[in-house]
Amino acid sequence: MPSEVGVVCAEGTFSAFNKTFQIPSSDISGIGVVIAFSAAAYASFFLGIIFYLRGCVTPELLTDFEKKFIKQRVDAQAVADFQRGVLVVSDQQMVTALGVLGASMRHMKDYTMFDFQTIIYLAWMATNMQLSTLSILRSLFRHRPRLRAFKLFNMLALLVMMCIAIFPTTDYDWADHTVYDIGFCLTADSFWGLTETVGLHWHNALEEHRLVPQGVVAYAIIIISHAWQAAMLFPNIRFQASKSAID
Repeated sequence: MPSEVGVVCAEGTFSAFNKTFQIPSSDISGIGVVIAFSAAAYASFFLGIIFYLRGCVTPELLTDFEKKFIKQRVDAQAVADFQRGVLVVSDQQMVTALGVLGASMRHMKDYTMFDFQTIIYLAWMATNMQLSTLSILRSLFRHRPRLRAFKLFNMLALLVMMCIAIFPTTDYDWADHTVYDIGFCLTADSFWGLTETVGLHWHNALEEHRLVPQGVVAYAIIIISHAWQAAMLFPNIRFQASKSAID
């Protein structure tokens, strides 16, 4: 039996047939899925906060100013164990982001555009949470070049996939569209934003005033944050702003 959305889609496309289009999947856009996904992401974030509050931060990660307020309260073994736990959570977030992006691109014909954009948002959140954990894992990667190389390779792969995925959706705000919009009915592989060439997409977006600042900001944030965190994983690069100011 056709759903209400399917009927609306048939009317919107002026089809002579009562064709039912796929509605958003509850396995992707359902509130339970979103909450479960968000819980895992925020768990990694709060784990990092606990890392600092428990004094598990190695001295080399702290500036002179921070050392006045954060004192190491546990032994070196406890710090190492906690770092391994954070590393597991960090890798889990990275694998999650890579997995959902890879699966969504592989099976675009099975998803609505709404599903595809939801996946991008979830992957974006997992990416940011993964980057946040790197702030407290710098000492670990600085002394393990092979582990650092593996991490950087995956970070680069994730960055490329995110840049490709967010491009066609940065100017499309679902809050401004109802189910009567034909775009809601299309599957991701036939959505106009994913079939246009890059140049044509940007040109049309500019002509129709659909290019929102969020798109530029999104790219700036994700590229700069990846470059910054990657640079900080090397032993000869440290953040010395506070120390320089004191000197």
